[in-house]
Amino acid sequence: MGVIGNILSAVRRSRLFLEPAATLPEQRPAGEIVGGRKVVQVFRPAADHLSSISPLLATYAGVRDCRLILSLYALPPGGETEVAMGDLPAAWLVGRMDLDGTLIIDNAFQDFRLITIPQAAGRSFALVLESPDAAMGNALTVWLHSGARRLAGHVACFVNGEHQGGYGLMAELGHSPPSADGPVPPGLLLSPVTQCNLNCVHCISRETRASVARLDDKLRDSIREWSRRGWLRAVDTDYSGDILWADHRFGGELDFIIGLNVPFHVNTNGIHLSQDACERLLASRLQSLNVSLDAATDVTYRRIRRGAPPLDEVLINLRRLSDARGSRRQPALLLGFTLMRSNLDELLSFIRLAAGLGFDVVQCRHLEAYTADMEAESLWFDQARYAEIWGMAVALAAELGIKLEIQGPFDAVPARAGRGACPEPWRSAVVLGNGDVMACCIPGTRMGNLRETSMEELWNGPAYQAFRLAVNSAEPPAACRTCPIYRDPRDADSYLQHRARRKSDASGATH
Repeated sequence: MGVIGNILSAVRRSRLFLEPAATLPEQRPAGEIVGGRKVVQVFRPAADHLSSISPLLATYAGVRDCRLILSLYALPPGGETEVAMGDLPAAWLVGRMDLDGTLIIDNAFQDFRLITIPQAAGRSFALVLESPDAAMGNALTVWLHSGARRLAGHVACFVNGEHQGGYGLMAELGHSPPSADGPVPPGLLLSPVTQCNLNCVHCISRETRASVARLDDKLRDSIREWSRRGWLRAVDTDYSGDILWADHRFGGELDFIIGLNVPFHVNTNGIHLSQDACERLLASRLQSLNVSLDAATDVTYRRIRRGAPPLDEVLINLRRLSDARGSRRQPALLLGFTLMRSNLDELLSFIRLAAGLGFDVVQCRHLEAYTADMEAESLWFDQARYAEIWGMAVALAAELGIKLEIQGPFDAVPARAGRGACPEPWRSAVVLGNGDVMACCIPGTRMGNLRETSMEELWNGPAYQAFRLAVNSAEPPAACRTCPIYRDPRDADSYLQHRARRKSDASGATH
């Protein structure tokens, strides 16, 4: 009968003995992927620039000491399902990932990053999962689905040569097109002055604050025009230069933000949250305001936020804003707390402080160690203590009616394994007072300068296009490899960026 005939016969037999569709569960495992057994998923993406495939893997609630190999092949047109069942030539291979089974998270999506494939739409691909050294009782599996959560573009799925009928891998596709919609970013993180009134010990904007620059009138007019045309839809004020201090120091900064007439969010240290500023903000399109304090006691506050006045003076400003807002819940009021080893014991008092002030949210973020002097403060080195305080903080916030935005313990299982997909280069950009444009707030993502190139040229120009193609791929930009936002919470590099970059530099020097 031949190889193809045998495959087609197996397909027909598998279809004959399927249960009626109405009795089938939507989701089921593919069975243990042991040595010599393969799961093959054939699919055709609907869009170009394929950058990732994320199947839902499972370990049968145990730790499996075996490898799992994921291979992606681009198939030639014609008879794709039959071709995919044979031994696929290495020339067709477009991506491969070799996973240590002991590190695979049970029932979590595993991101398989690719070198972005530009012409992917309508082409046929085969994703092959195999585990050569696995045995019964020490093997992994992948979930199959027959409904909406089945892999988009599903053509056919085979397990050990058996066609799975309407079932396909429970998986997601990621696409990273080089161009974004619109001529300019719809969102801006805006810092019209590259200077601040404080010199906080954990500031990540030291590079941009090395010299003082203020956004010039020509660039302000450009931003106003984006708003007038409806291109700009939201603005955040950046924490690298406090907007209320800049308004106090130079004048006109707050009026500029308010005058854009788009919803906006303010990040501030609250020192210049005067009566006049409160009135202007509450009469504007302000959606939310975050005050970064990082401490509940004056000693800790002034040690972290160097150059600040006594904490009680700042709290007067915050109570003024909360009282002026009254019973309405707009804008939302947030208190920011950077999680560090030296201030963690004040987190519970900080939550009580927020409740006493009438604020809505406590927003916590782990310290990002971009310089050597920050590293010792990272809670990566104090994980058990963090887990203990975290549990108490969650309970206290619920009791007081405070929304607590905080990462779980370091050993908590994330929803997916690996670095999360980043949407920022398609939806926002950072604009600094010196005209620099950055893809996000993370150091090392500069795309150009508005004093040299217009945003209309930059936004879909060569630098941005290259960045978008790479950001979610198997070879991301250096800054993205240690991203503290779309991080794997179990990855030390996304907390200790300075150490990770030293290791990367040393590795590069040896090659």
